[in-house]
Amino acid sequence: MAKKFIFNLDTIHKLRTHKADLAKEALNQVAFLRHNKENEIENQQEYHKSLNTNSPKSTKVADLQAYQHHKSYVVEEIKRLEYEKHQLMEIEEFKRKELTDAQKQEKIIDKLKEKKFAEYKNIIDKEESMILDEIGINIYLKNQ
Repeated sequence: MAKKFIFNLDTIHKLRTHKADLAKEALNQVAFLRHNKENEIENQQEYHKSLNTNSPKSTKVADLQAYQHHKSYVVEEIKRLEYEKHQLMEIEEFKRKELTDAQKQEKIIDKLKEKKFAEYKNIIDKEESMILDEIGINIYLKNQ
């Protein structure tokens, strides 16, 4: 009876698979945050455009100054959001590299497992061939 295939590095394979899954999840989280930040920037830009197209109803100097300060605040807010988006993009790139490395490590173990399984299959095939040869020889000798 043939032995069952046992891969000695199975725990390492599970660990590397887990690390790849964690890296993928971390990348997805950062991508989600970046997407939200892009939406926030887009909303602020639309709001700024609406401020530019709609002028204040009042002609008081204080109201006009407040309106201008509010517009400049919105512009500064857009700049701040763009900076935060840029930081998130850098983090996302770092997480993408981590994911790539984790997937490479996982693939190395996968290839090793495939190689070991191919060796196991060759050994089993040779053993089966030897058993069948012995059976054939015994049948031949018995018939003579």
